[in-house]
Amino acid sequence: MSSAESASSQTIKTTPAKEQNFVPFVESGKWGFRNLENRIVVEPIFDSVGVFEDGLAEVIFDQKYYFINTEGKFIK
Repeated sequence: MSSAESASSQTIKTTPAKEQNFVPFVESGKWGFRNLENRIVVEPIFDSVGVFEDGLAEVIFDQKYYFINTEGKFIK
């Protein structure tokens, strides 16, 4: 298989535009998310945050792992 064939057969995963607009930030030692206009969209209450993918981000809250949605709500 040529490199061109290999490249064209690879799946490229895209992130929805809404998720790309979430920027992690830290305030007083806690993490949250801001949008590109620098407005807080998820309050900084987390010990650590990951990036949003498929509408969810992995977070650490009170030393436990959770997933949150783009509204900052915990997913069970």
